[in-house]
Amino acid sequence: MSLWVDDGVNDGPTNMARDAAFLEQGEARVRVYEWDRPWVSLGRFQVPEMTVRAGCGVDWVMRPTGGKAVLHGHDLTVGMGVPLALLCETEREVKAIYRRVIPVLVGSLNRVGIPAVLAEETPFVRGRGRLRIVLPT
Repeated sequence: MSLWVDDGVNDGPTNMARDAAFLEQGEARVRVYEWDRPWVSLGRFQVPEMTVRAGCGVDWVMRPTGGKAVLHGHDLTVGMGVPLALLCETEREVKAIYRRVIPVLVGSLNRVGIPAVLAEETPFVRGRGRLRIVLPT
């Protein structure tokens, strides 16, 4: 099976079902995909009735992972799964794992001519510790 999967354009439920299957495989993989229209993906511990405004007109779907609500449909989404053993990590310390994995993605984007940095390395972040990639508009 390939390490890199270009998964095309799909609706929210299809994208999240593929992400869930992707996570269950337990292998190092990267999945790149797009959304067929605007969708809000909610973290698995969010309560839709408390997160999504009634009547907003944008469909929502639950992610198999945590985090907060993310608006999609204008983005290219990259899903990464890496077993902890490959990272020489024994605990699920999210920030520590991100700091090991995300620089690989940032470096790859830069090598193909797309300038990217971690948001925490820019003056645009209000608080420390935010782990987002910033791309020019």
